[in-house]
Amino acid sequence: MPDEVVSIDALLAGLGHTSPESRHLARAIIEAAGLTNPRKRNIAIEKRDEVARVLDERLVRTCGDARCEAATAHDPRPRALVDRPACQVCHGSANGAAVASMARALKRAGRISLLVVGGSPNAHAELQRLLEGSEVALQLVEGTTAIAAKRADSWAESADVIVIWGSTQLAHKVSNQFGAPRYAAKRITVARRGIAALADAVVEHVGAAAGR
Repeated sequence: MPDEVVSIDALLAGLGHTSPESRHLARAIIEAAGLTNPRKRNIAIEKRDEVARVLDERLVRTCGDARCEAATAHDPRPRALVDRPACQVCHGSANGAAVASMARALKRAGRISLLVVGGSPNAHAELQRLLEGSEVALQLVEGTTAIAAKRADSWAESADVIVIWGSTQLAHKVSNQFGAPRYAAKRITVARRGIAALADAVVEHVGAAAGR
C-alpha cells in the first residue's frame, strides 16, 4: 500500500509557514536535510514530525511581535516569520510574549526574584506556567487572606521586585502587609487586570530603575 502523501506547501502551512517567503525558506531547510528534493511537490505524511523537528532545530520562528523579535535577537539561525500559534516565543499568546519579555528584563537587570501580591488562582496558575523554565523565582500571595507578618516581611525582604496587583482579588489587609516605605523602591502597583499588563509594568519598572 503506497504511503499517504500531502503537498509540501500544505504541510509547511500547517506548521505556520503560510507566507511565500517563509515557505521558501522552510522548504530549503528540509531539502538540505534530505527530507525532500526540488523536484517533488508532495511528501509522505509520516515525515511531518521529522520536518517539524528539523525546522525547530534550524530556524528561528517568530510572529513578528516586537517582544518576540527581541527575545530571539541574538539567535544566529535563519529567521522565519510564521503564524502566531507557531511562534517559538509566545505560541500565539499575548500573555506569552509579555511574560517572556518580563523574564528577559528581570534577568538582564539581575532582579529575578519576583513577588506578586493579588490575582486570581487562574492568573497565578497561568503566570507560573508561562515562567516555567525561566530563571525567574516567582512568589505568589493569595489576595484575600492575610499571612503571618513575619512571613510577609521575609518574602518582601528577599524579593527584587514586588507587584501589588490592584483591580484583582486583593484585600487591603493583604496589600498593606507589603506597603512599608522601605520597600518603595522595588514596589509597583499595577492597576490593570491581565497578565500582559502586569508583565509590561514590570518591564517598565525595571527599565526605569536601570536608567536612574
